[in-house]
Amino acid sequence: MPKNQARAFTRPSASLIAGISALVVAAAGATSVGAQAVDGSRESSQVATQKAEDNGMHAGTDGLGPYLTRDGKPIQVSRGNGRAALNELRQARLEAAAERQVVERKKALSKLAALAEERADELKLEEWVLPISGYDITATFGASSSLWSTTHTGLDFAATYGTPVASVATGIVTEVGSAGAYGNRVIVTHEDGSETWYCHLDSYTVSTGDQVSPGTQVGAVGMSGNTTGPHLHFEVRPSPDVPVDPYGVLAEHGLEP
Repeated sequence: MPKNQARAFTRPSASLIAGISALVVAAAGATSVGAQAVDGSRESSQVATQKAEDNGMHAGTDGLGPYLTRDGKPIQVSRGNGRAALNELRQARLEAAAERQVVERKKALSKLAALAEERADELKLEEWVLPISGYDITATFGASSSLWSTTHTGLDFAATYGTPVASVATGIVTEVGSAGAYGNRVIVTHEDGSETWYCHLDSYTVSTGDQVSPGTQVGAVGMSGNTTGPHLHFEVRPSPDVPVDPYGVLAEHGLEP
């Protein structure tokens, strides 16, 4: 064939055209099926996820534990009320946490109350009070008079006959009885070993060995012993043979006779 001669065009046969059309249709069908498969896979994944969530709701879990009410009973969950159940669970947990906080707070307050009471008892041990009320001071420590063989060793509180006389501090009654010029006397020994004396009493209201607190009555004002009128002769002795000025000791404890 000469180089410049055009090739003759040959019309494709009917069978060839039919074959090509079949291939196109087949390819289009494959594409459609593939797209449907992808969409179907997505739908299957969504359905599986939903089923898992539904199953989780029916099983009563959300990854944190079973859905329980405050009384410990499981919550009946369905697809329709799953969200409400989760909200109820969260609310129940919040309320349970609040209740635990209340319990812990009550425990803490109870402990503080016990400590406060203990401290109050300690302060009670340290507390002092005046031995008598409704009085006049008629003689002070160190005064001189023909009434005493030496200088005055205490503080005199003149009061009406029978006026109650009280222990000034916590201690133990170590002596009750007549003591010569002191008349009827009560001696209270305190925790530090010091003594307080209550003299010229008309009567006693305690016995040896009794535990007394500040304000506990030990007797009543009288005129027993060496006296010219009803009064309480009160002494403070750091040791049995060494009297000190009661006024100063009372002042150290915030009291002013």
